[in-house]
Amino acid sequence: MSTTSLTLRERASLPLEYVRTVGPLVGVTAGRIRDAMIGLHAAHPAHPIVSRLSRSANRWEHLDGPEFARFAEGAVTDLGHDPVNFEALTRQLQFEPPGQHPVRILAGGGYLAVRVSSAYAGATNPLLRELALAAYEMRAAGIPTAPARQQAALPKAWWKQVGRHPGRWMLPKQQQPQSPESGRPAAGPSTAWHPSLTMRSARSARVLDEMAAWRDRYAPGVSTAAITFAAFTAALIELGVEPDTHGGTFLLDLGPAHLPPDALTDPVAIHRTLADELASGRPLTRKMLRAGRAVLTGAPVESPPGLAFSDRGRHDLLSDLPWAVVPASRINLSVPTVSGPRTITVTSSEMTGVLHLEATFHATSYDPDVIARAVELTCTDPAGLIMANR
Repeated sequence: MSTTSLTLRERASLPLEYVRTVGPLVGVTAGRIRDAMIGLHAAHPAHPIVSRLSRSANRWEHLDGPEFARFAEGAVTDLGHDPVNFEALTRQLQFEPPGQHPVRILAGGGYLAVRVSSAYAGATNPLLRELALAAYEMRAAGIPTAPARQQAALPKAWWKQVGRHPGRWMLPKQQQPQSPESGRPAAGPSTAWHPSLTMRSARSARVLDEMAAWRDRYAPGVSTAAITFAAFTAALIELGVEPDTHGGTFLLDLGPAHLPPDALTDPVAIHRTLADELASGRPLTRKMLRAGRAVLTGAPVESPPGLAFSDRGRHDLLSDLPWAVVPASRINLSVPTVSGPRTITVTSSEMTGVLHLEATFHATSYDPDVIARAVELTCTDPAGLIMANR
């Protein structure tokens, strides 16, 4: 068996994985996906997508044909043809610990959930599209063609903070874990809090036009993402959740930034400070470091609810998948597999004129029904939420 050592950047990216869930699709089954991957392996046996990821040895392990056929059985789980809950499907992959598969797939009921390790440097959407189309067309998958800006912001940030400065992830000796309920030090490892990562989602086929109309009148030039994130913050406040509105962690295509805008309920402030920060080229700073330390130690270290925003951009690349329904009814989820104990990570994307919004959080820190309502309100009346908090 031949091997290839992970690069330093790949090693730094190992803790980071995203889950993409799409559907309903026609003609995309677990068996066909396995066959497509086996075809890719036959042509490119050393490609990371069809290699085994050894986390302990920090290397890609390249398998022969029979070995990869067995490996593909574990990489792709067949959930059958019965209807499935797409959010439950997504949460199942969120809960799975990182393993040896750089791409982990659940397929069933017309839905496709794909968990991709950030050690794979290629873009996720081209990979998802190629696997789905190859399965539908019953052919071998090819090497996905990534756009020019193919790397996500989060792996870049993780590399800058961990790969170059690993000591930054050490907790200061004087810093004690904080309980999620107060600013008082928690009782160390005996705290009652425990991880319970979950997510809630919503979508809207009309809200993008409404956002554009509001923007033209009140905030020319402001991005849809800034409006979405401001509206979600306002929704949390309206529902009695009191997030830290003095700043947020933003993970966008052009790079990550920790921003202290005037108020996270003001799209103009978000847009302006975000543009200034990204133009400066500064890396993600203190807030992400605290969240990363929390993930590594397993105990809460943030007192106020933190907000992390990720604009996943336009996903129109996926418009030619074999969809079974019209755009307004399509599911297109993008969620992380890690989140700080007090962090709510909001991801947004646009596909064929539809806004898709997800919130990832720990059910042991927040009421899932409340967060679900905040997501729904954001997709229903973002302008009203923002105006009510002016």
